[in-house]
Amino acid sequence: MFLVKRSGEGDAGAVVATQSVPVATAVTRDDYRMLLRRLGTAGCAAVLTVTVIHPIDMVKTRIQISKSSTGIFATVRGVAAAEGVGGFWKGILPAMMREASYTSIRLGLYQPCKELVGADTFSKRFLAASMAGGIGSVVGNPFDVLKVPPPPPPLLLYYYRRIRLATLTLDVTLTPTAPCNTL
Repeated sequence: MFLVKRSGEGDAGAVVATQSVPVATAVTRDDYRMLLRRLGTAGCAAVLTVTVIHPIDMVKTRIQISKSSTGIFATVRGVAAAEGVGGFWKGILPAMMREASYTSIRLGLYQPCKELVGADTFSKRFLAASMAGGIGSVVGNPFDVLKVPPPPPPLLLYYYRRIRLATLTLDVTLTPTAPCNTL
């Protein structure tokens, strides 16, 4: 961005282009409206997307936690027979809340972050995208935790025992039992 200024007496009124320095301006009501519009449209797009994608994600999750190796079509038939068509959208509310919060912040704040850092180079645009994505991750993380159900208690106890055993083993290997003789 360049600022054009008229020079003084020695240049006889010649026009000189000088590089301008970004100046902080007051935030207006229109700026807030634009930000809310960006956040709202990004959130609506995310909710619509998760509504379409959730059945696929649910089938994938059922296949992953299944003890038998059933295929995609067998899992789809099983869910449809046992729970009906609505079973494909079971647990969609936490997924919607996660996407509405994370994606709306991530996409809605990109342009303001870009303007904040003066994104005229790739590295500044990368910084702006990282800022928007980081803020979106912080806001969306609680909903991400809600989206993933906790493991059943026996599995949790199994993992706890494994971690405890690994910690004890590490503690034993790092604590010398006999004095070390150093040269």
